[in-house]
Amino acid sequence: MSEKNFLTRENVKPAEILRRLQAQFGNESLSWPRVKVWCKEFNERRNRVENVNHPRRPRTSISPVNIAR
Repeated sequence: MSEKNFLTRENVKPAEILRRLQAQFGNESLSWPRVKVWCKEFNERRNRVENVNHPRRPRTSISPVNIAR
């Protein structure tokens, strides 16, 4: 469980989560909009910080031909 998830479950407000992140990580912490998005996702459905695999279009921009350009 991530700290954001833990804090969200404890009903800590996003502004307080941002303050704590900035105290620990300074300029390297998440932005205010990103903290709000994460809090919303944890409140609604998300329970992990790892990316969730989902079907998507294959990447066509990364190919040996395009890299050589």
